[in-house]
Amino acid sequence: MADQIIQIDVPNNATDIVIFVHGFGVRYDSRGMFTDIKAGLPNNFGTVLFDLNNFSGNDVYLATIKDQAMVLQKIFKQVTIKYPKKTVHIIAHSMGCIVASIAKLSVDGNVILLTPPDNFGGDHLESYFRNYKGAVQKGKILTVPRKDGTISHIPVSFFKELAEIDPIGSILDYAQTKILHIIQTTRDELIGTTDYSKLSKLTNITKVSSDHNFTGENRDNLIKTISDILKK
Repeated sequence: MADQIIQIDVPNNATDIVIFVHGFGVRYDSRGMFTDIKAGLPNNFGTVLFDLNNFSGNDVYLATIKDQAMVLQKIFKQVTIKYPKKTVHIIAHSMGCIVASIAKLSVDGNVILLTPPDNFGGDHLESYFRNYKGAVQKGKILTVPRKDGTISHIPVSFFKELAEIDPIGSILDYAQTKILHIIQTTRDELIGTTDYSKLSKLTNITKVSSDHNFTGENRDNLIKTISDILKK
């Protein structure tokens, strides 16, 4: 099993660095979304893309949320030691938003959370992946072939861990120390309608009409929204 990929791209003229935190079971580039956002950043921005999970070929072996948060903390420490004078921003997507909130990184720049889940209640996520086309459980591992060609290997215990996490509570806890920017999707086919009302006083929330992964023309709108936040 290979180690996580880490891609650090910081030009000599960089004043800022964006650390990207991907979502559930995908790779460092978040199926191209992060590379598209990266391409839309100003020339004086560097980037860090990395895998939260282990992989071998097309097989992705899902780590616990706690372990993913530790990976993020380790990456952040490496970046801040190597580039102490640069402003660091965080852009996280979906479950990566909860990983970032639990990690509670003390960044000087912006923290942008793209469509974070508002709850892990019930068995919605587990049912979603159990009913995914081609999904098979072998022992304590659920194997799920994903649309990007990868195969996610999910410990059944992962869903139990999720049930013990309060996403909104985790975001609120992080918001006590850092102003967060949340981009809320209104046509999310994966996590459905989200309720961020408890976050409204401590975070900046922007609603956009988009699917979960900001596909098609939604991608350009996302990049513009992020650009506007980073300019503030």
